[in-house]
Amino acid sequence: WIGAIHGVASLAEGGTAIVDGDAAEVRILDSLGAHVRTLGRRGEGPLEFQQPWIVPPEPGGGFLVFDGPLRKVVELDRYGRVRAETTHPAFAGSGNQPPVGDSGDWMLVRRQVITMPAGSGVHRMPLAWLWENLHTGDIREIVAQESATAWVSEIPGSLAVREIPFAPRPSGVVWEERALLTYGDAYRIEAFDLDGQLQEVFRLELPRDPVSDRDLQRYLDWMAWRFGGPAAAERLPGYAAAPIPDSLPAFASI
Repeated sequence: WIGAIHGVASLAEGGTAIVDGDAAEVRILDSLGAHVRTLGRRGEGPLEFQQPWIVPPEPGGGFLVFDGPLRKVVELDRYGRVRAETTHPAFAGSGNQPPVGDSGDWMLVRRQVITMPAGSGVHRMPLAWLWENLHTGDIREIVAQESATAWVSEIPGSLAVREIPFAPRPSGVVWEERALLTYGDAYRIEAFDLDGQLQEVFRLELPRDPVSDRDLQRYLDWMAWRFGGPAAAERLPGYAAAPIPDSLPAFASI
């Protein structure tokens, strides 16, 4: 039984590692899915976790388990055996979420700074992509930008913050010794090396699909399914003044 899957990694010889976030454990399975062993438990000591996540690895290699609250990284080899455990108070991570990926001693981190809105309109929050050394906590900044995925409207006595439907969202992944980043607003991916320097740009000159009324209806249906509350038809008037983009994002994720 797995309470909450916090990442999956493929191992050598067809094995699989799964992190159970509820139990704070790493489960090692063989090629047939049979349980081989369990690593870790809930706590704050050696090989203990609070909120463990697998850092997305390359298939068949070793992998990392990152714990944001404990500022801990556990390195495992391609057979699911523990190689090292590092706790560093300066680890940035991504809050309680794991780094986006890793290359050698460096983890790719998406750091979002949460800020409070000052008034109505589009709310922009600082966002930075970083390389972080998993042994020392040293930081190499790749790029800084703003994320505009929320809009604020006035309600009696307060402000209401809502997600902007179809707003482009920055996304990234590690490939070999590069960070591949996209901002979602064009068919464009930028490749940065381990020093944070731009090395290559991949781009297709293609138009983005326009946002239709049906797209918005599907989005509101999904909101009602995910969060409950009013049906899409009842939500629709509240989005009349929303700053909805003219086009769908080029990429949702990498």
